[in-house]
Amino acid sequence: MQNLLTELWHKFRSTIIFVTHDIYEAVYLAGGIYILKSQPARFVEHSHIDLAQERNRLTKRNPNYVSLVHLVEDKMVEVSEMK
Repeated sequence: MQNLLTELWHKFRSTIIFVTHDIYEAVYLAGGIYILKSQPARFVEHSHIDLAQERNRLTKRNPNYVSLVHLVEDKMVEVSEMK
């Protein structure tokens, strides 16, 4: 499904807002990740995903991809600890 979504994006070049709780999926699919805080719902973090536009299964083995996953995960923990 992830590869199908990226193929559709490359074909139509439209903006896609994709909501997921899977950090690995978010980093793989996104150009930018926005993290929401609830009650009241608001954006509290933004991460630019600096990966090549053309992505495939080898992207997930790229050290930069792994580093970005850890960065987003750390930000999620920070957000969860915010008051």
